[in-house]
Amino acid sequence: RGFWKGEAPYLKDRWCQFDGIMVLCLWGSVVLQIYEMGAEPSINSAAATIRIIRSPRPLILVRVFRNFLKFQLPKNRINSIFKRSSQQIYNVTIFFLFFMSLYGFLGVQFFGKMKHRCVMNGTQPGNVSLFDLAVPDTFCSPDPEPDSGYHCQNGMVCLELTMSPEIMGFIGFDHLPTSVFTVYQAASQEGWVFLMYNAIDSLQSWKAYLYFVSLIFFLAWLVKNVFIAVIIETFAEIRVQFQQMWGSRGGAAESDASQVIQNDGGSWKLVMVDENKTNGLAPPIFQRVLRSNFFHTFVLLLVLIDASIAASLSFDHNKK
Repeated sequence: RGFWKGEAPYLKDRWCQFDGIMVLCLWGSVVLQIYEMGAEPSINSAAATIRIIRSPRPLILVRVFRNFLKFQLPKNRINSIFKRSSQQIYNVTIFFLFFMSLYGFLGVQFFGKMKHRCVMNGTQPGNVSLFDLAVPDTFCSPDPEPDSGYHCQNGMVCLELTMSPEIMGFIGFDHLPTSVFTVYQAASQEGWVFLMYNAIDSLQSWKAYLYFVSLIFFLAWLVKNVFIAVIIETFAEIRVQFQQMWGSRGGAAESDASQVIQNDGGSWKLVMVDENKTNGLAPPIFQRVLRSNFFHTFVLLLVLIDASIAASLSFDHNKK
C-alpha cells in the first residue's frame, strides 16, 4: 500500500485523509502549547490567531463512532442513498433560503429603519446618553395617528437617533443583510417576541402581527419539520436497504414487538407486555381513566384554556 500510488494509496482514502488532518491538528496544537508556555500571554499575540487549529480536535470522536458503528452495504446502494438524500437536503435548503430572502425583503418593505426612541425633551440625536432614554428603552412612532404605534408620554418626545450600529445594535430592517440576520434570529425563536413588540411600537400593529406570526409558522415550524422529515426518510431508506440485503424479518419483528427482557432472579427471559395490567396502588378504575383518550383530551383542553387566558392578559403602560 503506497502513499500516493499503488493498489490502495493512503491519500486517496477518505478516512485516511481525515486521520491525517486530525494528526496534523494535534501536533500543531502541541507545538502551539509549547510556544505559549515560553511566551508572555497576550490576546493580540500572533499565537492567538493560530489557536484556530485547536478547533477541529473534538472531531476526533468521529473515530470512536466509526469503530463502534460499522456496517457494510454495496457501494451502488450507498451511492443511491446519498444521491437521493442529498437531493432532498438541497431542496430543503433552497426552500429555507427562499423564505429567508422573502422575509428579508418583506421586513425592509414593511418596517425599514426603526430608529425612533422615546427620549427626554431637548435631547440631541447624535448625543444621547442612558439618562436621556426611557426606562425601559421604548420604540415609538413619529406618526401622530392614534393607531400608528406607540406615542411617548410624560414629557418625552419621539426622536430618531443617528448613532452608529455598533452602539444601537445590528438588529433591524434597515437593509437586506441586517434584515436577513434579524429574520434568522426570529426564526430561531430566541427573543423574537421582543422584535415583534418593537415593530408594534414603531408602526401599525397589524403589520407586525402578520409578518412575525407567518414567519414563525413557515421558518420555525414548517421548514424545520420538513428538514426533520428528510432526515427520518434517509434513515428509513437505510433500514429498507438492510432489510433487502439481510432478508425479510417482518414476522420476527412483529412477534417480538410486545415482549421485553426481564430478570426473574436466576436468568433473563422474554415476557409478554400486558398494557392493561394495573401498576401501582391506585384502583383499576382510576388507572383506566388515566389511560383513556377522554382524559388525555380533557387535559389538553385545560392546557389550551390556560394558554388562552395567559395570552389574553395585557399591561397598558400608558395608564400606569
